[in-house]
Amino acid sequence: MKNFPAFARRWHRRLSVVIGIQLLLWTLSGLIFALLPIEEVRGEHLMAKDEPQLRASATDPIDDSTELPPMTEEQAVAAAKLALINPPEFLSADLIQTAPNEYRSGKLPAWKIDFADATTLYLDPQTAKVHAVRTTKWRIFDFFWMLHIMDYDERDDFNSPLLIIAAAFGVLTSISGLALAFAIYRRRFRSRTQ
Repeated sequence: MKNFPAFARRWHRRLSVVIGIQLLLWTLSGLIFALLPIEEVRGEHLMAKDEPQLRASATDPIDDSTELPPMTEEQAVAAAKLALINPPEFLSADLIQTAPNEYRSGKLPAWKIDFADATTLYLDPQTAKVHAVRTTKWRIFDFFWMLHIMDYDERDDFNSPLLIIAAAFGVLTSISGLALAFAIYRRRFRSRTQ
């Protein structure tokens, strides 16, 4: 096909404009994922080895069948501080009934305990069990995860039509670029051998 290089160049340019920014975001987010240690993203490095069981005494252990009244704010704050190795300054505590975006799909109700270093713990109001740890690194990771999977609302669906379409355009862009490079180098090789 005599005009194949021009055809490949034209389509490669068009596809690059459409998908170039998303390809950059995929690469950048992948770099961020590689740079952030997953243990620190999850906040594991902040947590005490043994989770406190403030709601139980030695003679009255907590099990799944034990019904306890919800913890008071003071009990929740104390539990959160005990759960951390070096608890920073306490800021606020809220017994939440609706999950914020960073605690999506989390068990409710929950105590949301905020600390001055932007660490947030989500605790079970009956047992003091820590359900989630959120840190600045987790929030950075989550933001780039959203960009990576192109789910801008729930940040959980990595099979969305938008992602599939963008990935297909990315593949087509790569194929057209490779085809263009092949056609150009083939033409140069032929001109040198003639």
